[in-house]
Amino acid sequence: MSEFPNRSPRPYDEEQELTWYVLHNYHCFATNLDRRVFRSIHGRRSALPRTTAPENSVWRKWEGWDDPEVNAALAGGLDAAEHNFRNRVLKEHAQDIHINRCGQCNRIVRTPQARQCFWCGYDWHPKP
Repeated sequence: MSEFPNRSPRPYDEEQELTWYVLHNYHCFATNLDRRVFRSIHGRRSALPRTTAPENSVWRKWEGWDDPEVNAALAGGLDAAEHNFRNRVLKEHAQDIHINRCGQCNRIVRTPQARQCFWCGYDWHPKP
């Protein structure tokens, strides 16, 4: 049992955590369009200060402003595009995906190989 209850810096959201887990651990299933969409999402969410409008050619290229396929994929919003990727991957590659959950709190942990819960601190590493 954890000596540090409630170690997480944010509240647990199953949908958000499942999306994060699939995006970060199963990005190998991304198509070329998915990769362009992810690059665009990253650019659009970027914390870099913008001194120019999106008409700047560098930003336009990075964010996919001129790519009709990217813009169509992002029509529902950035979060929706990530959720669509998650749902497609979970459906098409169900046999290849393992959602690793904590044995204590049943929440999704960070990676398929994780042996300690980010949320409650429970540790299930083999004991020597």
